[in-house]
Amino acid sequence: MKLRHKKIILLTIMGNMGIGIIALSLSQMKTGTEETLDMKEMNRIEKVDSNKDKMMQKNLSVPNEQDESTISVAIPSTSQVDPTLSPISNQYQVYGIEEDGYPEIEELVYNYFAAKINLDIDKLKSLSNDPMNIISLEQLEKDTMYEEDYRNIKCYIKKSYEEGVYIVYIYYETKITGITTLAPNLSKILVVTDHTGELKINDKPMDEKLKAYFDDRNNDADVQELIKMTNKEVEEAKAQDEELRNYWESITGT
Repeated sequence: MKLRHKKIILLTIMGNMGIGIIALSLSQMKTGTEETLDMKEMNRIEKVDSNKDKMMQKNLSVPNEQDESTISVAIPSTSQVDPTLSPISNQYQVYGIEEDGYPEIEELVYNYFAAKINLDIDKLKSLSNDPMNIISLEQLEKDTMYEEDYRNIKCYIKKSYEEGVYIVYIYYETKITGITTLAPNLSKILVVTDHTGELKINDKPMDEKLKAYFDDRNNDADVQELIKMTNKEVEEAKAQDEELRNYWESITGT
């Protein structure tokens, strides 16, 4: 296992203008917008963009600790989930996952990955509701130096109790330098509507109520199924590629 691969397979959730990944032992990774899903065994982000062809022109690596600009936290795996929901979830309606019907959110996610792949800090700032929270170019380069590609992105969207606010889970597969098999990932971000009616990736601190609601969604049955699915993809990928398995084990210790 080459040392240069050591910090790449992880699951993050977009927190501050970044998108997250899920890994065996989840750890936080973000550019600013991402949040990490603490799953049993998951990896990282996929590359997407309204200009998907453009995105493939440049190779990138996955951010390690703070390469995205969205909320970054960990999402527990099925076996680690705390079944006790906060009082907030008992006060507000909980919506199911929707896979279609939100082209603007998908476009936002694609644009984010395109900007990240191209190290376009100005574009990342334009996608955030708090541009000042976006990381520096130097940090972005460092965080992404081992990722070559983000592929097969898929958005799973849940409406929040607030109008114009969405919790978005993102499945994607990452091409890691020197490893043939793609690494499955699952990320989570908060998308909000700004005062002009435009969708943005949230990079601002959430109030206590929204944060509790946001975190509780990881316990929802449909999200747990999504986590299980991703973990299964991870196990299958590791089984077919010894290098990926070794790389994963070097990072997670399992």
